[in-house]
Amino acid sequence: MILTDDSVIKLFQTKAPIGRPNTPAYALYNTQEECDYLLNHAIKELNLPVNRSPYTITPDTHLKLEFNMIYTQLTFSYSQHYSKPDLIIYTEKGFTIFKLCISYNPIKHPIRRLGLTYFIISQLGYRTTSSYLLCINPHFRIDHNKTQFFKRFNITSKTKNIASKISRYLESISKQSNQHPDIDSKEPATNLNDTHANTTIPDIFQLIDMPYKQKAFYYEEGILSFHDILQSLSTLSDIQRKQCLVETTQQPFFEPSYLNSFLTRLTPNIQFFDIEACQFPYPIFFAKTPFETFPFLFSIHYLHTHTKQEDHTIQFFYPDSDFRRKFAESLITHLNPNQSIIIFDATMERKLLSELAYLFPDLRNKLNKLLDQFVDISPLFLNHHVMLPGMQGKYSIKQIIHAITPANPYDSLTVQSGFFASHHYKTLIYDSNTEKIAIKNIISDYCKMDTYSLVLIYNHLHSLSLK
Repeated sequence: MILTDDSVIKLFQTKAPIGRPNTPAYALYNTQEECDYLLNHAIKELNLPVNRSPYTITPDTHLKLEFNMIYTQLTFSYSQHYSKPDLIIYTEKGFTIFKLCISYNPIKHPIRRLGLTYFIISQLGYRTTSSYLLCINPHFRIDHNKTQFFKRFNITSKTKNIASKISRYLESISKQSNQHPDIDSKEPATNLNDTHANTTIPDIFQLIDMPYKQKAFYYEEGILSFHDILQSLSTLSDIQRKQCLVETTQQPFFEPSYLNSFLTRLTPNIQFFDIEACQFPYPIFFAKTPFETFPFLFSIHYLHTHTKQEDHTIQFFYPDSDFRRKFAESLITHLNPNQSIIIFDATMERKLLSELAYLFPDLRNKLNKLLDQFVDISPLFLNHHVMLPGMQGKYSIKQIIHAITPANPYDSLTVQSGFFASHHYKTLIYDSNTEKIAIKNIISDYCKMDTYSLVLIYNHLHSLSLK
């Protein structure tokens, strides 16, 4: 097996127990543009000369490196395995290696990558003096010169331990290849921490309001489907029983009093509202600390409930200036303070509008009037007042849409989550060559789909109320 900075992650990755989804790959994803942008700040803090020329060290390399120089393009290669740390400093004692960690505290992926680097350096006959993760300093403020942006964590012992595991693993693969010549040593490795893999998640693990250990016990007892649950478990709560009935009969459940109370409080003209925001690790424009929330886009679908007439607007702000006041004024222009504003989980939107109201006192009254019209639709589902077949114990807007429509309207989009909408937006700062219009369009399409989905959910709830 050939080990690289990517494949070593798979080598150590622990699969989730049955019934629990694996951590999505994007959860620890950072673009190369973002890493390069932040590495410039790391280089500045290390305060040493820099060499950015590509250089690969192999067993045949006659080492020609300068002491106390930062190398940004240094690759270590041995027996087809290779690894490239983010930064390297070479001294008389050996190599000091660094990996960026866009988090307040160390996480596993960059540690394992540095473990591979440590292993290859040792195989090349050199010494690693220290291994460091460069994490974000939570106490950093851009207006304070005394604090540094990066907090350095010494993980030398951890990377040494990982290097030992890699060495033992490759030795075992080599022995297997010698004993069984038909085994291809270049095939992907078996996971070092492998447990049983997830396929389709049984219904028992989708049952709401039950601890995982109890679900796992019932799973081992052979209680798998919602039908099994109804037949075998006599201690189900009313909500759990209703969930099972909804999924087995494929008939929705709703509490008329709650649903009608929600619908009757709405104005005849309704606005469906969503904001997209991102968090830059290094503060830009108005931000003073890492990961401050940065709203950059909002979408509004308008619906006249009597005529069924729909309209839409979307407002996108490029990161070329501090546009917070323009953002606030645009909200006031496009949202009607006398009409209901439906949001799915209004936590972020409430926070952002409250911050804008505090920041611009002359706009406070108008923004507060908009806040007064906020109607959060998510509690209907979170509190089980409405349960739809296919929700499977999940309450995200995409899961609800999946339960309402057979074809997922998000599938046709380039961007399918707020996470990646944020990453695409950041490229407008990190990459001067990016196509701005294209980025704007694909993010706008996603946000527009979110508010359109709210319209679909509202229409579905309204049709339920008529039954």
